Parts: sequence; structure tokens; C-alpha cells
Amino acid sequence: MKKLVKYLMGSIVFLILMSACNAASEQEEPLAMEMEQTDYSKLADSLDLAIILEIDQNNKEITFMSKTLSKQYKLNYDGGTRFKNKYQEELVIDQVNVGDLVYSTFQKDGKKLIGVWQYEDAFRESGISGFEMNRAARTLYYKDKQWDLSKNLTVLSDQKEIDLMDINEVDTLRICGTDHTIDSIVVEKGHGYIRLDNDEYFIGGWIEIGQDIIKPVAEDMLLCVPEGTYMALITHEGHGGEKEITIQKNKETILDIADLYNGEVKEGEILFTVTPDDAKLLVDGKQVDYSDKIPLTYGIHQLIFQKQGYETLKKYIKVGSALANINIVMDEKADDEEDEDESKPLEQDSSDANEQNTTQPLDDDPQSTSQNAITPTSAYRVYLDAPTGAEVYVDGSYVGVIPTSFPKKVGTFTVSLRKTNYVTRSYTLQIGSDQKDVSYSFSDLVKQSGNED
Repeated sequence: MKKLVKYLMGSIVFLILMSACNAASEQEEPLAMEMEQTDYSKLADSLDLAIILEIDQNNKEITFMSKTLSKQYKLNYDGGTRFKNKYQEELVIDQVNVGDLVYSTFQKDGKKLIGVWQYEDAFRESGISGFEMNRAARTLYYKDKQWDLSKNLTVLSDQKEIDLMDINEVDTLRICGTDHTIDSIVVEKGHGYIRLDNDEYFIGGWIEIGQDIIKPVAEDMLLCVPEGTYMALITHEGHGGEKEITIQKNKETILDIADLYNGEVKEGEILFTVTPDDAKLLVDGKQVDYSDKIPLTYGIHQLIFQKQGYETLKKYIKVGSALANINIVMDEKADDEEDEDESKPLEQDSSDANEQNTTQPLDDDPQSTSQNAITPTSAYRVYLDAPTGAEVYVDGSYVGVIPTSFPKKVGTFTVSLRKTNYVTRSYTLQIGSDQKDVSYSFSDLVKQSGNED
């Protein structure tokens, strides 16, 4: 009889526990999923596939974005919380990264995090720079790889969510996702800004920053530059020099170049070997005879080679020695390509370029910049409506104060918004070829620290 009573009591307790578990599993919050049995999940009652948004080590909290329910939630961790990589190897909290795609196991009621381990099918790549992003098609290209951007893509910078448009092509990224789809992007290295002071003499010359940025010097320009420390070279008609500059993320740095103007003008001689040898050569927009050595002042010069039946070739050279030889080989055009009219003057290209060696050609296929962006080529315009009162710079060149507009041109452009005592912000715009005006309204700029109302 006693055995029967014990059996019945045990059955009743078992049924009560089963009913409680079933009731808990039917609750929608937070993030109910069927538990997977791991060595530490026995202490948890929930499991979720999520992206890590923020790690607060001071308060021992981690914020997640659920992949299943598209909800954010915050959990507390302690010394008993276990962290593992996709190979089930133990990690410490410093080895866990925002943007990672992970499983989280936790107790619902206490919001206690029991364990985190990286999703076994996820990929992660760091140090992605020089990428191309097509926001309309939601694709990202890097070297020989292409990824799709997830419909629910998470974009993070400094452990805060940002818009996809906030990413600048000079930034360095870390991506995480599955298969060929990116689920999260983290800005590892952002960008700041350079404004030139006392630059009157150098307008019309060139500025080179590090090994990746070359721009013509224009009045009241604002350059978007990756954060870091660089040597900036500014030259015009043989005058100029270098200055070290440190760029901080989302901050504007003033570079005074008054002392770079001096009376000494240095020249180097360049001997060109060009194939075909009867091609036309323009140096800084002027045609020259390259049958003998050409004297050029120290600094950056633009070269354009043109020949009927051949692809027009645009290069930059940085003259920094007394004598140099440069070999140029032009590519023939494909049969279905039309020849350019050689009688038409070529516009000076104000493109970015990559530096190689002193007195050597730089990048031969530069990207479009603001000089092209604001050239009136059609009756359609790009209108900027907000935030009112912000200065607008398109690829570094000043356009006006919002509300304003500029002529529409197909391409990808960086639009920077600036206002005194506010944090400068940049957006990447991809302008299509549709025959109509386009309008943009951006969010209000944020006041700089110490300038709050």
C-alpha cells in the first residue's frame, strides 16, 4: 500500500512539473525555443539564436537581438556564465565580440545568462576595407567575394546601431553571417574630417593623405578620411610639403598649411615611354610633347593618355626626384566600343588614387568625385531638405546650406553634413539613372559634448 501511495504521489508531481514546463514553453516572452541539450543548458529554460549588440562589462550585461523574433533583450552574466566558440572551446568575455551570431541560453525570470556559444555555421571576417557596397541591390563586394545583405541586417558602430547609409567607403568593417548572407556589420575603424586653414595659395593644387586619398584642393573643402595618423602632402606649382595629422572618429581636424608656402620651387624631369608612341598626353589638363624629358614641379600631377582605338588612360604621378622614367602601355578598345572624339578637351579628373612610389603612376582607374558630381549634366537635381541649416559637402566640396540642391549625376557619393557645435555626419548616396529629381531628408545632427542646451 505504501509503495502504491509513493508511486501515485510521484506520478502526480511528475504531471505537475510537466504541466508547468508546457505552460512555460507556450509563453511568447522572452524568446521561447526548444532547448538543445548541452553540458550547461540544464540550468537554463530558454535558448535563442541572436546577434550580440552590446557588451557592458561594468554592469555585467549583454544585449542581444533575437534572430527568431527580431526583438532586443538584455541578460546578466557572472563568473558562472560560460562562453564558447563554434568549436566548443572555452572563451573569456574579452574574446566575445559585438556583431557575433551566437546561441544564448538563459533563465527567463531572472534574466540570467547561462551560456553563449558561437553559431557553428556562421562566418566572420575582419579588416574589410576598400569594399564596394550596392545599397539598392543590398550586396557587398570585397576583393573576389560577394555577399548579400540580410533583410534584417544589424549595423553597429561603437556598440550602437546605425543606418546602413552611415557606412562610408573609407571605413574598415567586420562582417558576420551565414552562407553568402551578411547578418551583421561592425565598423571597426570609422572616419573623421580634415578642413584646411590658410590654404589660399594651394587652391588648384593637390592634397594627398596617407596612401589612399588624393584630392584637388578646393575652397572651403571638407575631406572625409579614415581615422588614424597620416602624413598629409599638399603641393601647388612646386610649393608645399608634408605635415603629420591625426584623424579622430567623427571629429573635425583643422590643418594649418600657411607655413608650407615657401620660395623654393623644385623640379624633376620625367621621361615617358608610351605604347602606342603617337598617343596624346595631357599633363594637368594641358597637352605636352613627351618626345624628350618633361620638367615637372615636385608634387602631384594628373596624366591623361588618349589615342583613337585605345582606352583613355588616366593616372597620377607624384614627382619627388630629379629624374624618373615612366612606362605606359595603353589597352586597345574592344570592337563594339565607340571611339572618343579626340577634338573634345578632356575634363580634369578630380579622383581618388592610390600611391605607389615616388615619381610613379598612381591608381589608373579613379572613382568619380564631387567635381563630377556637381557638374550640370542634366536638368534633374538632388534635393536635400533636412536638417535645416547644415552645411553640405559632396565628396569634400562645399555645395550649400540645407535646404539646397545640386545637379544629379549617376554614381556613388559621400554627402557630409556640418554645423557649428554639432557632430559632423556623413552618408553614402547611390544616385541612379532614373529621369527624375530625387530628395533626401536626414536626421538632425547631434550636439557635441559640452554644447548641450
